[in-house]
Amino acid sequence: MRKKIVICGNYGANNLGDDLILHAFIQRFSSFSITVISADSVETARRYGIRAVPMLPCGVRSFFRVFFCKKERANFLLTKEAIREADLFILGGGTLLTDDPWQAMWLWGCHTQFALRYSPKVQILANGIGPFKHRWARRWAASILHRVDLVSVRDRQSWEEVKSLGRSDLELGQDPVLEMAFLNNLKAYEKMKDYVVFVPRYCSKNTNKIKNEFVKFINFLTLEIGKKVIFISFENSKKEIDFLNKIFEQCHGDIEIVKYEADEQKVLKIIANADLVVGMRLHSLILAKRFGIPFMGIAYLQKIKSFAADLGRSEVICDLDEVNAEILLAVYKSALKAR
Repeated sequence: MRKKIVICGNYGANNLGDDLILHAFIQRFSSFSITVISADSVETARRYGIRAVPMLPCGVRSFFRVFFCKKERANFLLTKEAIREADLFILGGGTLLTDDPWQAMWLWGCHTQFALRYSPKVQILANGIGPFKHRWARRWAASILHRVDLVSVRDRQSWEEVKSLGRSDLELGQDPVLEMAFLNNLKAYEKMKDYVVFVPRYCSKNTNKIKNEFVKFINFLTLEIGKKVIFISFENSKKEIDFLNKIFEQCHGDIEIVKYEADEQKVLKIIANADLVVGMRLHSLILAKRFGIPFMGIAYLQKIKSFAADLGRSEVICDLDEVNAEILLAVYKSALKAR
C-alpha cells in the first residue's frame, strides 16, 4: 500500500509559477498517493489526475460558514480527514511563511499549525522564508520552524532567516522547477525574429508611474533597437490582465501578448527560445536560468534579489521602487553581457 502524502501551497490559483511547482512535486513524489490542498480543488484534480481537497477556512467569514453552511462544513471535514490520514504533510514551494503581505503568514501559518496538530510528520520543502516585518509573524514562524520535522529552503537569504529564528538543522536546496525533466524536451517555438519576453506583475503602489516607465523601456526596445517583445501574464487574475493590457495598449512596434490559461507548454516554449527575459515574476527568471537564457529582474519582493544574489548576478536586478526607463535600459545591457 502506497504511503499517503498531502501537499499544501498556493495551488489552484491559475498562476504559472505555482502550477509548475506542483507539477515538479507530483513528479518527485510519484510513488506516493498524493492529495493536494488547492484553492480550486476540482480543477486541480481534473488537470493533474490526482486527489485534491479545498483549502482550510482561515478567514473570518469562511470560518463561520463552516458552522452554518453544510457544503462548507463538508469541505472542511474532507480536508481535515485528508491531513489526518496522511503519512506526511508538506508545505511546499513558494515564499509562504512571510508577512509581506501579512495575509500569507496567516494563511499558511494556519494550514501548517493545523497539520502539526493532526499529521504525524510535517515538512517544509523548497520554501522561501521571510522577510518578517511584525513581531507576531516572526515569533509564529519561529514556533512552526522549531516543530516541523524538516526545513528545506531554496535560497541563501531564507537560510539566514531560518538560522536567525533559532533553527540550525535545515537544508539549502533549489526551487523544484529547476529539477523538472520534461523541460529538456520542449520543441522550439517557431519565431520569425529575435524577441524579448516581458513578464510584469500588477503592483498597487505607484501603478501609473511604473506602467509609464515600462512603456518607455519597451518602446525603446521595439522602436530603437528593433526587437520584438512578447508580453506574458503568469497569472490570470483581473488585476494582472488589466495591468498588462494597459502597458500593451501604449506600446508600439512589433509586440504580442500571451496569456497563461493553463497552457503551460505554449508559454514555456516561448520563454525557452527568447533572447532575453525581463521578469517581475520569480519563475520567469527561474525558467530563464533553466533554459540558459539571459535575464533581468524587477524586484517587487526580496525573493527576486535573493535568487539573483545566489547566482552572483545582483547587477541584473533593479528595485521596483527605483525603477525608471534609464535604469531598466542599463540593467538590460548588463544582462546581455551574460550571453
